[in-house]
Amino acid sequence: MVGFSVRQGNVRQTMKRTILMAIKNQNRFLGKSDLKILVIGTEACSKFDADQIGNKEDEVWTLDLKERNHVYGLRNGRHITASTADIDKYFKKGYFDIVLLNGVIGWGINSRSEQEEAIKDIHYLSKENALLMIGWNTHKTIDPLVSSITSGLYTHQDFPGLPKRMVVTESTHVFDFFAKT
Repeated sequence: MVGFSVRQGNVRQTMKRTILMAIKNQNRFLGKSDLKILVIGTEACSKFDADQIGNKEDEVWTLDLKERNHVYGLRNGRHITASTADIDKYFKKGYFDIVLLNGVIGWGINSRSEQEEAIKDIHYLSKENALLMIGWNTHKTIDPLVSSITSGLYTHQDFPGLPKRMVVTESTHVFDFFAKT
């Protein structure tokens, strides 16, 4: 794997202690005081993540296809039950500064064509130079860099304050970071 960092610990610890903290610092890196952030994929394991993402000035939304997962989305009513194919019905083109796609590739968005379509949908909603995080599992799907699902839409690069890739050693989980091209 090119340009990766190995992190000790489990997925939840990596998400809470490293990635969510880096997102809180994105306002400074992106030069904005009110970021718009979309979190795609909510489950019981991430029930506290949504409320901890971003800063108080940021506008954070969660999205999940399963109606029952709304309880793991944001508590302030900014949760949408829909698929990535329908998110253009809720937001205009170029709306989001940061999109977190975690635990969805290989866990619902399975085939390469579904993955490519989801990335295109996310690209449509992302501002220029928007940041994208893809969290995926090595036992559930092919490496997004090998499958090239982001090709032509996003560049694999360091997320300000984080490396391009973080491999969680106590699991099969990998976090990859991209910027919209």
